[in-house]
Amino acid sequence: MRLLPFLLITISASLGSVCAFAQNSTTLRFETHAAFFSAETAQTNPLDPQVFVRSEGSSAGRGPQGIEHVANLRNARVGDSSVMSIYSASGEPLSMTLGEWLGAQGTLTLMPNSDGSERIDVSLAGLRPGGKYSLFENHFD
Repeated sequence: MRLLPFLLITISASLGSVCAFAQNSTTLRFETHAAFFSAETAQTNPLDPQVFVRSEGSSAGRGPQGIEHVANLRNARVGDSSVMSIYSASGEPLSMTLGEWLGAQGTLTLMPNSDGSERIDVSLAGLRPGGKYSLFENHFD
């Protein structure tokens, strides 16, 4: 089975509390999983725990999110060259550069309706056509 690249995008706000009390629309910016994970785990060198770059001589091992990877790979760092190719943990090319991976962006706008429900509009840019993506909501309450 060929692994497909996944972009994990997180919203670091409690949508429930933003929505429940909003009288006007609220727009939140997405952040990449690399930014979210690195901030949450206080990484000294921000990284993406789910994609890898070639690093000849690196041992096979377990990354900071518990993902086992093969030898000659290491987790991609946010500060790495944007033209580096990225790979799955098994070494399969993901057919994109780190810059393309980290360059995805978007916003989410919450608009309260008169009946107490909310309308949610999502706008995304920089995604790979035909790719598979995940959108997560995080609650910190």
